[in-house]
Amino acid sequence: MGGEEAARRQAQFGPNAVATHRARKFPVLWHQLRSQIHHQAVALRDGRATPVDVTALVPGDPVELHLGDIVPADLRLVEVTGSECDESVLTGESLPVDKNIAAVAAGTPPAEVSGCALMATVVRTGVARGAVVATGAQSEFGRIAAVLDTHPLDTEFQDGLRRFSLLLVYVAGALTTSIFVINVALHMPIIDALLFSLAIAVGITRAPPHTGRRRTVIQAVSLAASGGARTGKRITMR
Repeated sequence: MGGEEAARRQAQFGPNAVATHRARKFPVLWHQLRSQIHHQAVALRDGRATPVDVTALVPGDPVELHLGDIVPADLRLVEVTGSECDESVLTGESLPVDKNIAAVAAGTPPAEVSGCALMATVVRTGVARGAVVATGAQSEFGRIAAVLDTHPLDTEFQDGLRRFSLLLVYVAGALTTSIFVINVALHMPIIDALLFSLAIAVGITRAPPHTGRRRTVIQAVSLAASGGARTGKRITMR
């Protein structure tokens, strides 16, 4: 593959990189500018083996793999000599997987794709050569990263708990406001009216679900009475 064709394909498919919305651009860019370590792969460009930055790999690039290499993209293997890859980063399997050039059916799980070397896996033994078939987010590693980056859907229990919490907030706010307004209308001191209304609201929100209204009112009254005792004033209950 020539340099012009590689540039055209990179413009079409984008760089061979996996990114998420959680990554902050400026810290990553600063780290890349300061870093002296570059991940390169040996690709066949213009008829000769050339070290190429992994982000510049494009579909169709022939890539050579050796012992200890991190597979830079999803490769369809065409030559294999005793090659095994550690795919624990994708499948969780601790044992290395034998690689060959046998064809695999579409939709085969990553753990059973023996004819391909997958991105981010490590060559444990042997050497191999393959053609890039997927890069970046189109690779198996990129698809898994995209799924993990999405927010999981809330369960029915979480939705019900959120609605119940909002209901408690609305009830507490309405009771606090109404009780405060009633006490002020009855010419009760504003501070005492505010403390009493807050005590009622807190007593309602703190009541366990299995208790009745009687215990809730008793808690609220106790809190109100303690507030009145701190202010040095008597609260009369009828």
